[in-house]
Parts: sequence; structure tokens; C-alpha cells
Amino acid sequence: MTGHVFISYSHGGDSAYVKRLADHLTSAGIPVWFDRDIITGTRWERVIRDQIDTCAALIVVMTPQAEESEWISLEINRAVLKQRPILPLLLAGDGFFRLSTVQHENVTGGRMPSAAFISRLRAHQGSHEPTASASRPQSRRPSPLILRPTLPSPLVLRPAQGHTNMDFWSTLIPTHTFARAAALDGDHSAAVRLYRMIVDRSAEQGQQDDPRHLDARTHLAYHLGESGDRTGAVRLFGELIADRTRLQGADRADTLWARHHHARNVGESGDRAEAVRLLQALIADRTRLAGFPGLLDAAKELDKKWLAYFSA
Repeated sequence: MTGHVFISYSHGGDSAYVKRLADHLTSAGIPVWFDRDIITGTRWERVIRDQIDTCAALIVVMTPQAEESEWISLEINRAVLKQRPILPLLLAGDGFFRLSTVQHENVTGGRMPSAAFISRLRAHQGSHEPTASASRPQSRRPSPLILRPTLPSPLVLRPAQGHTNMDFWSTLIPTHTFARAAALDGDHSAAVRLYRMIVDRSAEQGQQDDPRHLDARTHLAYHLGESGDRTGAVRLFGELIADRTRLQGADRADTLWARHHHARNVGESGDRAEAVRLLQALIADRTRLAGFPGLLDAAKELDKKWLAYFSA
């Protein structure tokens, strides 16, 4: 979709308003995109990035909770980087400090934006030209699913279950924010450097069994592979599978995703036959566990796409 309006908002309490907003804009002839169909915790960074890159304008629904959202900050960063117009709507609280120089419309109380606001959106649509990437043909090679689980800010801001070292993890928020920004921009080398800092510092603090440490290791291994070091990624994912199995169980979704990325990097490193064997075993396990919470059919379909690719 190109020429659409991207809506950036907090899932915590603004979803109902955003759905009404989307219906209102659609009825006015404004195509919209927001991530209602992406389950929190499995959000696809590449999808979000591409939708921002090809949008005509970005609407930010401003609330106090939204201003604390790392995801919304990243979405605004991306829009600024790609020079997309930003049109804030103030739903509750005060306007965002970082958008204080941008004209916003007051929709407190759940009001819909005015006709003048919609006219501004139409004007941006009229001046929008799809980017070259929007018409670029897709490669036969499947697009790798961006990491699941992601490491969203709640995992940093509050203690994980059974782990109470909140002060230490809060010190890593700036590093994590820059790491995620680098990842969204496709700068895998920078992401590797920053995630390695998080992994090393948390290990120094004895946090090896903390789920946030495991998540950071997942991102480190992923971006190491995407930066070109497939052999290193295979090693890191192999170690991660062992630790996730020990700490979380072999049938947990996080462990299965580590196996997926391990198999993909094995194939990308040149051992296609071994990748086929690993993916076949993974698909069998996903089939056995069908119906368990957190195991999505989409995951197995992605496994099958990579299996077909490496089998060709």
C-alpha cells in the first residue's frame, strides 16, 4: 500500500480510539494503515518500517502512555529520517515535547479530527510519490522474519518474573534504544556492536538466566548473521538453543524461534542439506505442538518457505 496514512499509537489504552479514527478516515476516502493485525510481542519491524517508508503522512496519537512508548519514538524517528509529514493528534495529557514545534489537533475526549485536518491529509496524499522500493520486485529468497521475541521496553523497564534487578536493566535503556534504531535502519553492524554491549554487561552482572539477557543474545545472533557472519550466528544460536531449552523448555515458542534462525543461518552459510534436516525436524515439532499458546501457524509456514528454498 502506498499513499496511505500510518497511525502511530499506544496499544495500552488507545486501540479503541484508533479503530474509530481509522473508520472515520477511511469513510472520508483516506486509506490508513496501523498494526491491529500484528500481535504485541511478535511485531514485524520490517513491515512497520516499510509502511512508514511508503506512507503519505504519519499520524501520532498523543497520550501520556504513548509518549513513554519506545516503539512510537522509533516510528517517529523513521518518519523524520524519511522526511514523512507528521500530524499529531492530542488525545490525552500534554503534547509530546519532541513534537512541540509541530502543529497538533486537539481530539481530547475521543473526538474525531476536523475537516481541516482531513484536508491536510489529502494534500499530503496528493504530493506523495511512491518510493522506488515500493515497486521493487520481490526476490525468490524468503524474507527472514524479524526476531521473535522482540525486546520491547517493558522487558527493560520492569523486572522479569523471578528477576528483580530493575535498576541495572534500566541503565541499558539508551543502549537498547540505539540498537533497535540501528536494526530498523538495517545497520546490522551497529546493531551487533550495541547488542553485544548489552549481552556483555548483563553477563558481568550475573544476569545470564534472565529472559532479557536471552532476548539480547537472540538479537545479537540475528544481526551477526545479517551482517554477513553466518558461521558466528550459527554458533551463537546453537548456544542459545541449549540455554533456552535448559531454562524455558524445548517446546517454548522462544526456543523454537531460536531453532528457526539457527537452521536458516546454517543454510545461508552453505550447508543447505543440514538446514533442510533442521527445518524438517522443526516443522514436525511445531505440528506436534499445534494449538499450544504462542505457536502460530504463520511460524510453521515460514519454516516451510525456507525449507523449500534450501531444498531447491
